[in-house]
Amino acid sequence: MEGEGVVGVPARLEITLSNLSDQAETPLIQLTLSGIKVDQKSVSLKPGEEGKVYFELFLTKPGWIDGEVRLSEDKLPLDDVFYFSLNVREKVKVLVVDGDPKTSLKAAESFLLG
Repeated sequence: MEGEGVVGVPARLEITLSNLSDQAETPLIQLTLSGIKVDQKSVSLKPGEEGKVYFELFLTKPGWIDGEVRLSEDKLPLDDVFYFSLNVREKVKVLVVDGDPKTSLKAAESFLLG
């Protein structure tokens, strides 16, 4: 996921996997946020192939979330779990600059953004 999450705004988490073995694999990928399993998916990967899995998130509380991506067991268990933290903001601060200010607020280009 690029950047920070925002409460109430859908977000997309991208996981990139590589199959470094000489056999086709179909690992199960589980996503856990704050200790709660929120989704799981599988992906088929040929030997030497890289693939991506996407999780759609809808974050409801501001603050830091501890996340975990866990792969189904394979011959190398040390790389089956990836831990991360995600900062969720309550809102996004935006600065709006009116390029052609008017004498009346309703006539300003930025009026409809309020």
